[in-house]
Formats: sequence, C-alpha cells, structure tokens
Amino acid sequence: MDDNIIEEAFNNSYDLLMNKYEFEDLLADDMKLKKATALAHDPSNVEAQSYMDVIRFFTYTEEYEKCSELKKVMNKNHPETILPEE
Repeated sequence: MDDNIIEEAFNNSYDLLMNKYEFEDLLADDMKLKKATALAHDPSNVEAQSYMDVIRFFTYTEEYEKCSELKKVMNKNHPETILPEE
C-alpha cells in the first residue's frame, strides 16, 4: 500500500478520534475532491484498540504530542485503559 495513503488514513483516524471532524463531514469533503476516504480504524466501532493502533503509528513517526492527546481521550472514553499508579 502506498505510504501516503497509510499516512492519510492514520491522520484521518486521528482527526476523527480527537473529534476534530465528524465522519460524514470527512466523507463529504473527500467526495468533493473525488477521492476515497482512508481510515485506520472502523468509525462504527471505536474500541480502545482503535486508539492503540493510531498511537502506535504516531509513536513510529515520532509524533509524540499526538500520542499524548490520543491517550488522554482514550483514557476518558475507555477508563479500563488507565494504568494504576504504583
């Protein structure tokens, strides 16, 4: 798969997980540009693993601020992901 498509998919997923866009708005924008919408997660079933997959990608690309923001939202939406303090 093309690296640009993969990067776009993870950036789109980041924007959706961070509530920067609604899925329908993203689709509409891409339709105007006559392009397919790429995502790295299933927007109809957002589980903790969805966040973890996107965090893993941004760790690899060394975009740690995005990782931190995603982790905060993941912990809020999925409290079971909060690690107990030692």
